[in-house]
Parts: sequence; C-alpha cells; structure tokens
Amino acid sequence: MVIGDFNAFLNVSEKQSKTPPQMSQIDAFRDALEYCQLEDLGFRGYPFTWSNKRSGYAKTKVRLDRAVANKEWIDKYQMSNVAHLSSHASEHLPIILRVWCYKQQRHRRGKGFKIKESWLLWEECENVVMEAWHNVEDEQIGLAAVKEKIKKCCEELMAWGSARAEPHANVIKKLQQKLDTLN
Repeated sequence: MVIGDFNAFLNVSEKQSKTPPQMSQIDAFRDALEYCQLEDLGFRGYPFTWSNKRSGYAKTKVRLDRAVANKEWIDKYQMSNVAHLSSHASEHLPIILRVWCYKQQRHRRGKGFKIKESWLLWEECENVVMEAWHNVEDEQIGLAAVKEKIKKCCEELMAWGSARAEPHANVIKKLQQKLDTLN
C-alpha cells in the first residue's frame, strides 16, 4: 500500500483547470500503477486534494494525493477507507487512511448472539431493532457501518430479551396440563 502525493492523476475528471490535462501524463500514471499491480482505493470527501490557491480562470484544482494498494492488501483490509480532510494551511488537503481488517468471528470465545424465536412474537421486538439500528453513529461507511448496526442490534436485543421474564420449565408443564384438560 502506498499513500501520498503522486503529483499525477488518473482521470480527466480529477482536474479542474482552464488548461486541459495531458492525456500522455494520465496514461503514464495509469501504466505505472498497472505495472506495479496497484489499484486506487478511492476516497470520501472533497474530490480535489491540491489547489494553486488562485481565483477565477487561473484557479487549478487536482486530485494529486491518493492511496493505492495491491490486490492482496485490498483483500486483507477490504473494509478500509480513505478520506480527504480539510485544511486552510496548505495547498494540499491531508488524507487519512483508516485501516480495517475483516476477521472471521469464529475465533471469539464465549457464546455468539442467537435470537430467540419467542422474541419475535413480542410486539416490542421490532421497535428494539429499529431503535438500535438508527441510533448507531455514522462514523463508518459500507460494510463496516452495517457491521456496527448489526452489533448494536444484537446488544440491544440481548439486553431487552434477557430482561423479559421467560417461563420456567415447570410453569410450561402446568400450562401444558391445563391445555390437555381443556381438550
């Protein structure tokens, strides 16, 4: 993975200027990344990372700063993301790479979450899920955001479900006997 100022851009859309981009430079940068088997990681935020700080027709804005990685890195850290931050002190916007590794949950100790079918019969169950889903802060995007929402739903359902009084085996037996006598 490589991150920083490449002083080059990949697409015509990554430059705003009165002077048109030179396609030979774009092609050369694409060829270099392809030769090194590197892919652009994309970004969130403002589309340009550099400006000449001029106004009017003299103003130029370009996406020069980026993060690129090979396929193995992308597969290992598939939930990672790049964000363009704001800055008033430099011609370049700072960029940040948040690295997230997707790990299988098989290696966790303890019990995993299991919803009890009886919870679905209780009217409040849907409200618990909806409230938990919508109360997660939107700090993450994509699969990472969905994972956080699911985790929050699990936590809330466990707390809510375990707080509800569940009948004990002997209560169930007594109710079953009453049902049998009614038949």
